[in-house]
Amino acid sequence: MPAPVFEFFETLCSDLKDVDEFVLTDRVLSEALVPQLQHYFQRPAFEDYVAAAIGWLQRHFAVKTSVFPFAFHPDTGIVRCQDRNYIDFICAARDARGDRARAKGFEDAIGTRLVRRLRAGNVYNVGWPRERRRKRAEFIEYLGTLGFEDDALRPRDKDGGLDLLWLPALGSIPIRPIVLFQCKNGLVNPGSIREANNSAVFASRVIHHHSHMRSHGVYMSFVIFNDYLDREIEDLVAGLQYAPLGLSDLGNLAADADLVKL
Repeated sequence: MPAPVFEFFETLCSDLKDVDEFVLTDRVLSEALVPQLQHYFQRPAFEDYVAAAIGWLQRHFAVKTSVFPFAFHPDTGIVRCQDRNYIDFICAARDARGDRARAKGFEDAIGTRLVRRLRAGNVYNVGWPRERRRKRAEFIEYLGTLGFEDDALRPRDKDGGLDLLWLPALGSIPIRPIVLFQCKNGLVNPGSIREANNSAVFASRVIHHHSHMRSHGVYMSFVIFNDYLDREIEDLVAGLQYAPLGLSDLGNLAADADLVKL
């Protein structure tokens, strides 16, 4: 992945955290980032590699059907906030990345973004009921309200790897579609992809006990990384038990992405 471009993106989000706009100059960027952008885009001049980077990011978000969170005016160098909530989310994700103690906070933030992105249905943050329902029987009773069977969890299971569950606005429990989102507060690399696959396989055993309508292969499974994904990871994701997602997949849904006319 072109990491310098996403570092550039997070730098601009960070500078927009407490202001509505600012003027982008070469002093905003770190000394280490500038040569990386120059090398990646093969453009030595500040105005040229900045324009190339922002153009690349805008296309990346468009492919994700996500709204780009700020506007850039090349004539003045002004960067203006257009989606305060998403920019705050990116800043929080950047600060939490790789910190195990903040993994739950990252998961909670992802749940909030999914509600904004998906627009319909119900998103369940399974970790919160697990915090309140310490006894296994209590938690199994809660899972039963979502259509899970009594034997869904094994004796040593905690939340069964069910970080976030989305039940689209179709059907009724227990005969209702279900989508699993697991959250990984780290960057994408071969090791984290394999670890996430193990988690997805574990959670699939739990969802297999959701009801006779939730057998393996019927539900959808995603893993959301605290990172940005583009086509350069295609060779890493072949044969996985889940579909990987990144932070740019969680922007507000673009207005022209609601209906695809064939």
